[in-house]
Amino acid sequence: MSNIGDSGACSGAKANRECEALDVLSNERRADGIWLLRLAAPGMAGKVEPGQFAHFRLPRFGGHILRRPFSIYDANAEEGTIELLYQLAGKGTEHMTSLVPGERFDCIGPVGTGWAPPAQARNALLVCGGVGIAAVNMLALALRRSGAAVTCAFGAGNAGKLAGIERLESAGVKMLIATDDGSAGHRGFVTDLMRDALAGDPSIDYIAICGPRPMEAIACRIALESERVASGEVRCEVSMENRMACGIGACLSCVVDTVDGLRRSCADGPVFDARKVVWR
Repeated sequence: MSNIGDSGACSGAKANRECEALDVLSNERRADGIWLLRLAAPGMAGKVEPGQFAHFRLPRFGGHILRRPFSIYDANAEEGTIELLYQLAGKGTEHMTSLVPGERFDCIGPVGTGWAPPAQARNALLVCGGVGIAAVNMLALALRRSGAAVTCAFGAGNAGKLAGIERLESAGVKMLIATDDGSAGHRGFVTDLMRDALAGDPSIDYIAICGPRPMEAIACRIALESERVASGEVRCEVSMENRMACGIGACLSCVVDTVDGLRRSCADGPVFDARKVVWR
């Protein structure tokens, strides 16, 4: 998940979650506190669906038994590679910045239930904050390949924290940018741009949201102000990237409160129908 951590080695992986030893190919800083890790993953790369994540045991990180889950930013089946866009947020991600080509670690993945846009979607609005762009990148590219128009409203603290814009723009995604300090795009919140986009384009037929939890809560409420979204005519999904321990649905540390009861972010999600999430 953008940054989110099964104890045990690969032998502990469930049958439907394969384990693979991955080699670091590159690890580069892409923006202020944001890095792109590219990995050789010939077994996994062709199986990744947009919105899924990978669960890693980091090398040279003794004393930390929990794996580290991250959204899979991109995957290339032909090259046999996956990419992670991660944000420096603590000891684990700080350690990740030291990984160099040739280092190897084990990974369970791909894991989780990803995005499920309607097959007939033709005009999608993606709303992401910060490194939440990692969870929507593959979705945006897949929608563009299907012929859908895609608008991505992307917010960050400042211009220096924006990463991943060029890849989406080169695929024909329309980018709407918001920064807290106004150093790029709209000065204010990404939810401002979301509200304007929905008001200005009634043909939007799919919405996907990923970012910090407060932003997600506001964005979901804005979406649900539309009767078309509230009724389910327009699908709205949100990626609930909770911290986790096992990553296989056993420990219940990553539960999400929904109208159907508690659901596990790692197994039932991380992507949920926005109408079903209960916000506190």
